[in-house]
Amino acid sequence: MLWQKPRFLSSKAEALQAALEEFCPRLSTPDELKRFYDAISPDMDPSGFTLYRMAKELTGIDVPSCFPYEDNRGLFEEMSGHSLLDWLTAVHFRAVDWDIIPGSTYESATLREVDTSTSEYQAFEKQLYAKVLERMGFQSLLGPEQEAGAITELKQHSPQPKRGGETR
Repeated sequence: MLWQKPRFLSSKAEALQAALEEFCPRLSTPDELKRFYDAISPDMDPSGFTLYRMAKELTGIDVPSCFPYEDNRGLFEEMSGHSLLDWLTAVHFRAVDWDIIPGSTYESATLREVDTSTSEYQAFEKQLYAKVLERMGFQSLLGPEQEAGAITELKQHSPQPKRGGETR
């Protein structure tokens, strides 16, 4: 009897996926993509690391490398993927203020609010959530423009990470 449970759960998942495809409109706007992710993430990406890793892949930004002072203090050790994404987004959209640490060559970062109304941010968010949903197996729910799967080069807009204690 126990051997039937995995097969039942697999069939149930397939049936739910088919129902979603039948009744759910294609996800095409950043708000729709994000809303769908937010609905499934508590079970499929509770700490947000799938989201963060995809943003890292799209931008080429490694958060600890960009913030050596904070990394040396262990700030990123216990962070969730959602928190790391805030840091990645801030550095990618140049929403970081830098202050020299007295008596050192290090700089401390202060994150500013990212302007989410810009077309660049909207394009980033749309691509990020579409790629995450695709990776999670929901590609059949994506609108036609997301199905192509091509990764736009977001890396060209990303700042180079700081090295050691260099200042900007």
